[in-house]
Amino acid sequence: MMLVGAGGAAFVAAGSYVDEPILNGVQSVLDRGNPAVKITNMLGNKRILTIPIAIFVVATVAGDSKLQDAAFTSIQTYAYAGTITSLLKETAGRHRPEEGAGPRRFEPFSGHHSSPSGHATVVFSLVTPWVYYYDHPATYALYALGAGTAVSRIARDRHWPTDVIAGGTIGFLMARYLSKRHLDERERGYKPVVAMPLLAFRSGGLNVSVAALASSR
Repeated sequence: MMLVGAGGAAFVAAGSYVDEPILNGVQSVLDRGNPAVKITNMLGNKRILTIPIAIFVVATVAGDSKLQDAAFTSIQTYAYAGTITSLLKETAGRHRPEEGAGPRRFEPFSGHHSSPSGHATVVFSLVTPWVYYYDHPATYALYALGAGTAVSRIARDRHWPTDVIAGGTIGFLMARYLSKRHLDERERGYKPVVAMPLLAFRSGGLNVSVAALASSR
């Protein structure tokens, strides 16, 4: 992840020289009032996390361990990748396009949070595990949601193109790592999380167990 971070910083710095013409090109085709832009922009909102949480609960009640694992991995990726993106935002201190300072204005720890894009991180964090758990053309189409969100953030003047690429890459790589790790553990009979509903008279709850993988000699 340190190498990815260093590579990402170099990419954003180099890409800043083409950020402005690409942004202008996108905004010449799409404006912030476009209905598609409004809808895809909302997909990167943190409230979208309620969807994998709901799926996790339904899978738990239904006893579908694979669906449960996929939803858990999606939530876990969101937590990890979101934390990384938040730290990088604060460290980079890049000005947003709407602030008018240009694409090469970076002021670390200044409160400017353009790079990486949190919306792009959220969407790619949440959709990528489903592609790995359910390898099918229908799940590949979920990446269109990520691409739409990335474009909407550019169209709304909230991020430079390199911001959304960096944010999406963080979400994708973290999801890829966790998905492959959890799927490998499933093949060995290990479940990263086990949740079972608890029902009693006038009460209820959820028993969640997160176990560590023990090495064998």
